[in-house]
Amino acid sequence: KNIFYDNGVFSIQDASAMMVAFFLQPEEDDVILDYCAAPGGKSIGCSLAMNDKGCIISNDISYPRAKAMSQNVERMGRGNIIVASNDFVFSYVHFQNTFDKIIVDAPCSGSAMMRKNDLAKADWSPEKVKRNSRKQLDILENAYAMLKEGGTLIYSTCSFSIEEDEGTLLSFQVRHPE
Repeated sequence: KNIFYDNGVFSIQDASAMMVAFFLQPEEDDVILDYCAAPGGKSIGCSLAMNDKGCIISNDISYPRAKAMSQNVERMGRGNIIVASNDFVFSYVHFQNTFDKIIVDAPCSGSAMMRKNDLAKADWSPEKVKRNSRKQLDILENAYAMLKEGGTLIYSTCSFSIEEDEGTLLSFQVRHPE
């Protein structure tokens, strides 16, 4: 607990998560989708880079996580972020060719979290890796359909598993060599 944190003076985020906004290079007139956004740090980082201009749809399929994300966005005083809780598996067709940039921080097995979270270690399994790699490819397909031509799609995970990282990207690239 800290009064400065509670009033949006600062936020806490891993350095690797901050790199997403750096590499995405959001611009003030961008329309951005943060597909799997909770807890919202990447969206907030983009909002800061955009000087609170443009529009960011910060989405998480889990309503409780989206609600917590909304509190983070409000705490940080960001006015260009719309928090949503959609399952784009069903609604992506309504957003085809809509977004300039899309962030997919995909659900994963979380092997990179083992260093700081014992529950991540207990929850990891080869089956979870395989299940998530299939889900990640589906999410990338939906995200790609919503991306404007010439747009930027950035993909990240907190996993060290080849199946969830390079394997997913290579499978996606086979389907979309462009």
